[in-house]
Order: sequence, then C-alpha cells, then structure tokens
Amino acid sequence: AKAIRTLKREDDVKLSESLKEILETDSSYFIERNAVTQQLLVWGQGEIHLRVLFNKLKNNYNIQIKDEKVNFSFLETIQESVSDHITTHKKQSGGAGQYARIVVDVKPLPRGEYFKFESKIVGGVIPKTYIPSVEKGCKESMQKGPLGFPVTDIHVILKDGKTHDVDSNSNSFLIAGIKSIRETLENCKPILLEPYHKVSFLIPSININNIYTLVTSKRGMIKENQQKNGWNGFEVLEAEMPGCEL
Repeated sequence: AKAIRTLKREDDVKLSESLKEILETDSSYFIERNAVTQQLLVWGQGEIHLRVLFNKLKNNYNIQIKDEKVNFSFLETIQESVSDHITTHKKQSGGAGQYARIVVDVKPLPRGEYFKFESKIVGGVIPKTYIPSVEKGCKESMQKGPLGFPVTDIHVILKDGKTHDVDSNSNSFLIAGIKSIRETLENCKPILLEPYHKVSFLIPSININNIYTLVTSKRGMIKENQQKNGWNGFEVLEAEMPGCEL
C-alpha cells in the first residue's frame, strides 16, 4: 500500500473522481481513507502495479500526486476496570463560576465496539440537559490516551454527581467528562493495539520454508497453507502480519 496526496489542494476532488472512474474498469486496486491518520491509501499487487496507477493519474487525468509512506494507526485500549471514580471541576473567577462533579465506572469493551456511554443517574442529581455534555467530554478525551494514541473499546457508566445552583452549566460537565477519562485511563492498565493485515502468498513449494522465515521474522503468524488447485508445485500461504512490517 501507498499513501497518496495531491500536490495542489484544488485537485483533491478531481483525484477522488478519477480514482472512482479507474476502479470501475479495474477492480484490482483498493482505495480507502484511514479514519485515524486521514491518509488516502491505495492498495495494489505490488510496486509496479501501483506505479501504473500513478502514471495513469498523471498522464490521463493531469493530476500531480506525491506518494508517501503509510502511517499505520496504532490504537490503545484498557485491560482493567475502574469503579466509582470521582471527578470535580471547579473554577471561580469573579462572576459566575464553573462547577461539576461526576462519578463514573470505566470498563473495557470487546474489540471493535469503540465506545459505549450509559447513564444511571436517578433523582435528577445531574439534570438531563447536562448528561450529553458528559458523554461528549468522554469522547473528546479518547482522541489521545495515556500512551499517546486514540483510545477505543471503553464503556463509561455515569453513576452519580452533583451540581451547583449558580455555577453549574453544560460546559462545566463537558470539562468534567474530559478530566474523568484522562484520570481513569492511566489506572485501567492501557495497552497498544497494532494493526495486522491478512496476506496471501502464491509461491513454488520448493520456496515455502523461505516464506515461513520471512513471515515469522516480521512478527507475522502463519494461518494456513495448501496446494494451489491446478498449479502443480505451487502453494498458497495465508498469514497475518503487522502493517508496519509490510
């Protein structure tokens, strides 16, 4: 894969339209926008295959592009839960101040579920109009966790809180939500999640040991290998490998 960008910002829309047109006639390429790094990624069957596409964009569509190294997006998540964590945001500066107090539980979620927010507030200890601000603050804090990467797969339960008759407002509870997640994640045993990709090799059977060595030396995992139907002396090997090693 290669990351590409236009040399002229005004060509961005033209690039999208041109790639769409090319893919309609050649499905051997795959295009995606990485949600974390925001890089536009082009996947092909190898360096020469990608060069054919880049030359077509330049010569047929008059689009100047620059290809770059892919920034593979690490994420982080948590391994342990924290219960009854209290966060108080309080600020006084002359007139009306800011005040918000929340109590949350933070728990890990299964992979791929990203974020879940649950309110168990009863009796109006936090007005309903402030609760969405707490959720928004929690999400904002997930943009960068204690290890320096975006956070995923956490469950936040808002259990209790307190307001001030004058100083409480939506912004105060937004800030409390941000602080709460920053404080709790460090105590939830954070870990990095590294992106792995499925990789297929079609190789002569005589070279199979070389591919085994290549995959394992790059921290990959062999999943399966079998004879290629109709290809005498060739095998298909399926593996999973870290994106940064490809």
